[in-house]
Amino acid sequence: MKRTLIFAFGLVLTACSPKVYDALKAGDRSIDFTWEAYGCLSDCPQYEARLSEGRLYFIGLRGTSFEGNTSLAGFESLEMELITKLEEVKYLELDSIYQLGGSTYDGPSYAYKLEVLKPESQESTYLKKVKTFGNAPEGLQSMQKWLNQQLVTAGLL
Repeated sequence: MKRTLIFAFGLVLTACSPKVYDALKAGDRSIDFTWEAYGCLSDCPQYEARLSEGRLYFIGLRGTSFEGNTSLAGFESLEMELITKLEEVKYLELDSIYQLGGSTYDGPSYAYKLEVLKPESQESTYLKKVKTFGNAPEGLQSMQKWLNQQLVTAGLL
């Protein structure tokens, strides 16, 4: 019974995914997207970044060009590009966790959280979290490189 419910939920989610992206592109919904990089034993950057309402919020913890908290305005176009990237990698269809089979991993790990919001109330209508521990799908790795490049361009990473 439990497997049937999980399978049914997966089918509903997959069927709803294009509608979510269409609503985001049309401006019927907005996003609050957070991504975090966890440090490793070497010099991996450790930070938290959040894109919401055209603002980029950043907390540089270690190994970043900017350490501390900051908030930058003027990222509305980045938000629209991110929606396209999320659709390209089929973010809403990704598993919630990707990890290597071994017991130890010393490399960058990432966590992503997408909240789809109703603009008038900022009430969350959808939430999707994904964590990676060295075993992310190629599309998600490509998106992470793109996200990092945006932080480099902003002078944060």
